[in-house]
Parts: sequence; C-alpha cells; structure tokens
Amino acid sequence: MIKKLLSACIVVLMHGGGLYAQEQNLWTEDYAKAYKMSQVTEKPILMAFVGSDWCPWSQKFAREILEQPDFLTEMQKEMILVWIDFPERLAIPEERKAQNKELKNRFQVSELPTLVLVDANGKAVAKFGYLPLEPKEMAQQLKTALNDCALLKRVVGSQEYTAMNGEEIKELYKKAVDLGREEEKTALMEAGLKTAEGAFFLMRQYEQLLEHAKLKEPEVQRLRKQIMQKDPGNHKGVHLELAIAEFQALSKKLKRREKPDKAIVPLVDYVRNYGTKDLENSWRVEMMIAQFLYSKNCLPEALVHAKMSLDFAPEKYRPEIAQTLEFISSKTSKK
Repeated sequence: MIKKLLSACIVVLMHGGGLYAQEQNLWTEDYAKAYKMSQVTEKPILMAFVGSDWCPWSQKFAREILEQPDFLTEMQKEMILVWIDFPERLAIPEERKAQNKELKNRFQVSELPTLVLVDANGKAVAKFGYLPLEPKEMAQQLKTALNDCALLKRVVGSQEYTAMNGEEIKELYKKAVDLGREEEKTALMEAGLKTAEGAFFLMRQYEQLLEHAKLKEPEVQRLRKQIMQKDPGNHKGVHLELAIAEFQALSKKLKRREKPDKAIVPLVDYVRNYGTKDLENSWRVEMMIAQFLYSKNCLPEALVHAKMSLDFAPEKYRPEIAQTLEFISSKTSKK
C-alpha cells in the first residue's frame, strides 16, 4: 500500500444504429423493470452511467468494455444490465430523464462513466469509474466485488467472524473499505483493534481523525503516541505511514495563500530521522515532496528534492528519476 502511494472518437451510442442497437436486448433502460427482474431472479443489477454522445471517456469505456462480447457474455449470466444515459444531443423521453437523474442522485454518481453494482435489495455494492482493463478483467472485478460483499454479509457478526485472527480481519476490513460498506467496516475496526494487527487499525482511526481535526489537538496526539508505541523503531514502517497520513491531511487543508512548506514537514522530518535507515523508501518520499512542490509551482525547491531522490534511489530507478529531474530543471530555467 505504501509503495503504491509513493510510486505514482469511437462509435457513438445512438439508439438508431451501431453496436448498441445490436446489443440493446442485453441492456435495459428501465430500472423499475430491472429491479422487478432482480427480485424474481435474485440477480444483482449492474448500472452503467454514461454520457453517450458527448463524454469521450464514456465512449471509450463503452467501446472497450461495455460493448465487448467477452464482457457481455460474462455479465448477462450473472447480472441484469441497465443503461443510464445522460446525452446532450440525443433526445430521450422525459420520464427516462427523470429516472436517470433520480438514480444518479440516489447512488451518488458524481462523474461519468461510472458502473454501480446493486444487490437484489437495491443496495449499492460497489462503484467503478473508467479502468484500463480488458473486458474479461472488468467482468472479474465486478464478480469479485459481488463475492466480497456476500462474504462480508455472511461473516461479519457470525461465529466464524469471532474466530478470525488479526490478519484475516484486516483483509476483510480492506474489502469493506473498497466496497464502501460502512457498517461492516465499523464492526471490523472494533474487532481489529483487539488483535495483534492493532497498529493497522489504529492507523486507520488516525487517518479518519485527521480529516476533521488538527495535528496538535490532544486527541490526535494521544492516538499518535499510541500508534508509535506499536513500532518505536519503525521496523514495521509505522512512522512512514504516520508521515504520509499527516502530509496528505495537511496538503488537503492547505489554504490558497499558505506556503506549501507547511504540508511537507512530516515527510521532511521522516527523511531527516530515517533517511539513511530506510533507503528503500527515502527516495520515494523525496520524489513525493518534489512532485507536490512542483504542483504548487515551487520549482527550485522541487528541484532540490528531486536531486535528493536521485541520490537515494536504486540504480534501476535512476534513469526515470533523471528524466523527471531534467524536466523540472527545464521548467525552472524558464521561470
């Protein structure tokens, strides 16, 4: 997880023609009808929210995934497919417009394209935006999400759940987070804090607390101290996780006229304290700082940290970092 954080026109779907017309028997536009079918068959519903005649990412997603036989063949066996379109030029019935708007609000869809997987009870299981996957891979993602949801429903609160060890609870918690299952996530958090994986769950609490609290507040400092006691020597990377969490929280809260130096303090402190002891991650942290400063137009400062990243980095990563360094240097010289 840490390494992931640190590393870093097609056929328009018109009702009158194209592949969509050929496949329209597989997609319904009537959610009420789909919901009734779901109740009878106990199949989940997959809704595709798209802007068919204006949104290039919707069009790309449709061409590469939603219209592909490899995707449709897999999905029609498992789910009921519903097409929720928001066209700009194509005329659709007013009742369909009203339905689509209501569904967009109900399932909190903020961007297009978005896939929403809904269980037979009408509850959202998972959401996916555009993903550069093969059709079969996308189908597998959706089926995995459905299976994970069923697993969480079955296990959390059961006798099986109480017998799980810390690592098993942690993996379930990650699934609950990915699926946005707040009820299961809360229950798993409570159980996880009582296990050997307590540091992981304390860190999740810390991240949540930082969303609305300041670093210097007593409650934050108490929790921070508790987390550090779980790994005083940073052998498990807890201090790095703290630094990243604090940097992310500070960068989000940074006001327009505030200097970006304030946000990078946790990362700078981490490199100062653990740079030579954690060479595997120090160069990544330096590059994270450089990228952030570059995004804030602090080019000379970004250049300094990019050079530090190059100094720390393993040989195999240096050519790529050198290119980044050259790019920042060119921008700095033109400023």
